[in-house]
Amino acid sequence: MDNVYLFPQLRYELITESVPHFLFISGVFLHILADTLGSVGVIISAILMHYFGWMIVDPLCSMLIAILIMLR
Repeated sequence: MDNVYLFPQLRYELITESVPHFLFISGVFLHILADTLGSVGVIISAILMHYFGWMIVDPLCSMLIAILIMLR
């Protein structure tokens, strides 16, 4: 089992043999979706803070991103 850390390809093959392909695709999709939503949230909160002075948006966006990270 120590060879798993020495040879990343062996580790990948061990993981992919036990998990169906569609789970990898859905996991990747959810990961990218959460990252995108987090980035969009930061951009929107920056715009709201700049133009309207709504400083409460920054901590709310931070909490939303933290929740997205916890759900991953």
